[in-house]
Amino acid sequence: MNWARYKVLIISGVLTLLACGGLVFWLISSSSTQKELETKVQTMQRNQTRLTKMELYPSKANLEALLAEQIKVRERHTALLEAIADEQIQVRPISRSRFGDYVKDAVPELQDQAAQATKGGESGVVLRDPEFGLTPYLEGTLPTQNEINRLVVEIETMKHLAGLLFDSGISELVSIAAVVEEEEEVEAPNTFAMNARAGRDRRGRRGEASAEEQAPEVTFETERDRMFESVTFEMEFKVYEDFFWQTLNALLADENQIVISSLAITNSNTILWPDYLQTVGEGTERQRRRRRTATPQNDNMPLFAGGEEAEATEVAPEVKLPGLLERRKHVVGGDLLDVVLKLNVYRMKPKVAAAGEGA
Repeated sequence: MNWARYKVLIISGVLTLLACGGLVFWLISSSSTQKELETKVQTMQRNQTRLTKMELYPSKANLEALLAEQIKVRERHTALLEAIADEQIQVRPISRSRFGDYVKDAVPELQDQAAQATKGGESGVVLRDPEFGLTPYLEGTLPTQNEINRLVVEIETMKHLAGLLFDSGISELVSIAAVVEEEEEVEAPNTFAMNARAGRDRRGRRGEASAEEQAPEVTFETERDRMFESVTFEMEFKVYEDFFWQTLNALLADENQIVISSLAITNSNTILWPDYLQTVGEGTERQRRRRRTATPQNDNMPLFAGGEEAEATEVAPEVKLPGLLERRKHVVGGDLLDVVLKLNVYRMKPKVAAAGEGA
């Protein structure tokens, strides 16, 4: 056979066979892929048919379960509001004509409680300010009715906090007073500029207000301010260390919503202080200006004044020392702590409390 003569024919036949083999392989693989796609399409069609025949979500059973859970949440919410409203300090309205008698009754009541609280001192709690910062009202100052409403809440809260301190065993109450935030001067707004800016904003955002811009963001702070009002108190007292922990426990375990915002402690025994330590006692300069501190009498006062003998009937009042006698005998270990405490007492607003009781 002459191979050179049929070389072109042989090469063409081999190429044709290879092309036919590749075509057959492609057809087989394409058919397999097509079958897989058809299977997936049929599966999706069956799922669509099954889902179409199913009941719409949520089902009646799911809806009933959801409504039952919402009822439970509302009941718990109402019970919590009622518990807070019942346990918080109850304040009765005081008219302007009765405010003077109200203050004159409140101060002796606090003084009697301090005298009877002998846990931290054999003579009771020593009061640095026996009139609890209410001297102007005891002397006849009569505030407006709005101020009276605020003062009654502050006085009732102070009586409750002072009772907790006395029962816990403090030895001396230096001061206890509500903190009234001073109003800051606000510059008068430029009304023309504000109106012009508002007009530009309305023209620029007309028809583009989103749901987030229309509805205010609900946060813990906004809900707290919506439901509660607070009274801030600063207290300074002297107490033994073991009774100090009892004081903190009593404040935190109280039924009222009390939040301690700041706390500073130093040992009243200055011998133990390092050189860099500064006292945290005796209050701030603003507190010292605000309260009238009674000057204790000294047992060693001279009996003669102006060269004349004092009358024998004049007896110097007894000086009450804070603390317990058996602990004052100790050089170390019977020291009092100077404590400055600032806390917020939250009260439910009247409208929220009424809504909780009526729900």
